Amino acid sequence: MKYLFSLAVILLIIDISHAQDSIKTYKIESRTFEIEKKYQVQEISINSDSTYIRTHYKVDKKSEIANYKNVIPSIKENGTFRKKGDFYFLKPYNQNFEMGRYKITDKKMIYYYEWHDKIKKGAKFKRIKQKSN
Repeated sequence: MKYLFSLAVILLIIDISHAQDSIKTYKIESRTFEIEKKYQVQEISINSDSTYIRTHYKVDKKSEIANYKNVIPSIKENGTFRKKGDFYFLKPYNQNFEMGRYKITDKKMIYYYEWHDKIKKGAKFKRIKQKSN
């Protein structure tokens, strides 16, 4: 019986330590409507310590989207986020503004914006699996 209790405590400690290091990464692919770089991939990684990393890649052809990690990112931004109600607000470091509002679940992240005093649904990011190191 005491071994069962010890095993439960060890499993609980392992679960808690794993939860502290979790990073959720969300991705969206879209067109840019620019002349040179016509497609883009944007990743947002949400860390458990209330920080995020937003990385923006641009490619010429749609077929290059599959290998976007081989391209140098055009924007790489770090910041913090806060939660108010159902929404998360992302704020870049050294800035006075927040970048819209987001709803985050385990499978997706949805961007919302204000339009004529209403909140409208915008871009929909899908969660991607992290490769283990």
